[in-house]
Amino acid sequence: MRQDALLDTMLTIRQVADFLHVSISTVRRWSDTGVLRSYRIGPRGDRRYRREEVFRFLEESTKDSVGRRSENSQNSNVV
Repeated sequence: MRQDALLDTMLTIRQVADFLHVSISTVRRWSDTGVLRSYRIGPRGDRRYRREEVFRFLEESTKDSVGRRSENSQNSNVV
């Protein structure tokens, strides 16, 4: 894959934050802790995120939260 084509599939930290409805600091923290992988580019070391990895992250996060909600609703029915 050409480098230009690869960069076309990459998102900036602002784009990821807007897409996930979180702050830039949250995305940065997820990157620092390995929750969401980032790639450093350019002389300043700007972070970029692969579009498909962000989608996968969102999908997995949604599955986890749905599972937790289901468990909580089942537990609340126990007398």
